[in-house]
Amino acid sequence: GLRLVDVAAGSVIVEEAGGVVTDGRGERVSFNGDMWQKAEFVATNGLFHREILDLLGGGYL
Repeated sequence: GLRLVDVAAGSVIVEEAGGVVTDGRGERVSFNGDMWQKAEFVATNGLFHREILDLLGGGYL
């Protein structure tokens, strides 16, 4: 997994552009302030987010 600090800015850009960023289970990513926290991320344009999560074996939006 990536550290949250590695993807925080990118997730804002994706969401501002209309995309979706979740963890591997399809839940909103929680940036809790711990820069060493590790997590899985799925970022898409939003059109096929659920399908991608299903392919990865997670998710429910």
